[in-house]
Amino acid sequence: MWQGRNYSLFIPMYSAQAADAVRLFQLLRVTEHQDGITVASRDPKRAGIAEPAEVAKEIPQIGLLEITALNRTTARRLPAWSGARVPSGELFRDTLDDDSTYFLLATSSAMVTVLPHESRQATAVANRIGGLRVETVA
Repeated sequence: MWQGRNYSLFIPMYSAQAADAVRLFQLLRVTEHQDGITVASRDPKRAGIAEPAEVAKEIPQIGLLEITALNRTTARRLPAWSGARVPSGELFRDTLDDDSTYFLLATSSAMVTVLPHESRQATAVANRIGGLRVETVA
């Protein structure tokens, strides 16, 4: 675990020793900013980041958001059909195997999966999601 003044980073490491965590964090440069943290490799040639980071954030009256950068790889996860145009991008609605509703918001730089707290309030949640502004930085 890395802990800054306002933010922290937790990486689950199963069957690992403390020395394994120390070695991992020696490879990473964690920088705290006013609005969050960034993680980069200390030596990109030796240990480049292969996949964009994913962030989970719970927002009251909306639900659980899973946020990742929108790039060529993650864009393949977008639905084949067109979504609804919203101020921040394009909003898709779909259902999980248990028939609960979820949303996918594609902005110019981010892909956000939204799992509403209550599926029966999906319309209200969709209206709130459409007003979100979500960005990722490289």
